[in-house]
Amino acid sequence: MFFACVVCKTTHCLLRLLGFGATSLPGALALRICPDILPRAAKNIGIIAVTGTNGKTTSSRIIEKALNNANRSGANLMAGITAELIMNRNLLWRARCEWAVVECDEAACRSVIGKLRPRVLLLTKLFRDQLDRYGTVTRPRDCIAAGLRDTPETVAVIN
Repeated sequence: MFFACVVCKTTHCLLRLLGFGATSLPGALALRICPDILPRAAKNIGIIAVTGTNGKTTSSRIIEKALNNANRSGANLMAGITAELIMNRNLLWRARCEWAVVECDEAACRSVIGKLRPRVLLLTKLFRDQLDRYGTVTRPRDCIAAGLRDTPETVAVIN
């Protein structure tokens, strides 16, 4: 796990120095080295996850401002979320923030929510605006429901 953390942090810094966004590659490398690093990176951090087809970023920013000392990530797929949570920790694995506000892509909920084990999942609107990606409006709903089945302790709030 330590090596995965070092690779993630080093890759993140190098990509930033080169002017790239560094949102998913560092996390993807960390997951390749240590496939169970996401739940470890989320451990002992209050996670508030936000998902839905519309309103994730706005809702996340409002929550982040209310919490003051929260880590906030715009990355919304597993690799990006992993990178952000690792970047929130120092090399001794101590978290820099008590809370993390995590945007989660509605289709990624199936695989991410069970690993994050958020205290709260805020579900924003579900619209048909991405039918080319999902095929039906029920697919994102089903992905979110599948993720919630893995975390019965999570409080779901519907906006």
